[in-house]
Amino acid sequence: MNTTEKRPVIQVTGLKKQYKLGQIGGGTLTHDLQSWWARVRGKEDPNTVIGTDQRLFGQTFMALNGVDLTVYQGEALGIIGRNGAGKSTLLKLLSRITAPSDGEIRIRGRVASMLEVGTGFNNEMTGRENIYMNGAILGMTRAEIDAKLPQIIEFSECGDFIDTPVKRYSSGMFVKLAFAVAAHLDSEIMVMDEVLAVGDMKFQQKCLGKMSD
Repeated sequence: MNTTEKRPVIQVTGLKKQYKLGQIGGGTLTHDLQSWWARVRGKEDPNTVIGTDQRLFGQTFMALNGVDLTVYQGEALGIIGRNGAGKSTLLKLLSRITAPSDGEIRIRGRVASMLEVGTGFNNEMTGRENIYMNGAILGMTRAEIDAKLPQIIEFSECGDFIDTPVKRYSSGMFVKLAFAVAAHLDSEIMVMDEVLAVGDMKFQQKCLGKMSD
């Protein structure tokens, strides 16, 4: 079947993402006001990380500058490039974690994403509770999640720890559970970053097989 007969599920047109160097909130209103007052007086920002070049403050950086792509139903697309090329930024935009500076993204279907270890999980909640939370985010009912729960737990290989808060999980366990959730809950589009590199070889092969299915 050629692409003209397939339905496009991801369409990206003229996508741009711009960042301002140094424009990072301090996390509290007090810190932000301290930074603003220091800039007004021409003084060093007391909240700046040691070693940061203040001369770069306010300059802009284009993480993505005019990206166009189309992904059709049933396709697997790999994004490759050197460090800093904007791969993870593009995936975050597709996952709606951050918003584009310009351009348009059209997505047809529900998106499950695994971008970093622990993304989308609440550390204080157990593995089981996080499964239900992720399912709810994807718009699934409790009954639908109940039906898939045994498969998710079995695939994750975390059965003995499923009722343990995930903050006690190793990075490998985090990835196993996160992939099991992403692969079994009803989403039409799966967005994966390099996170599977954390898992062992046997589990990586298991994940690749599931993605092929």
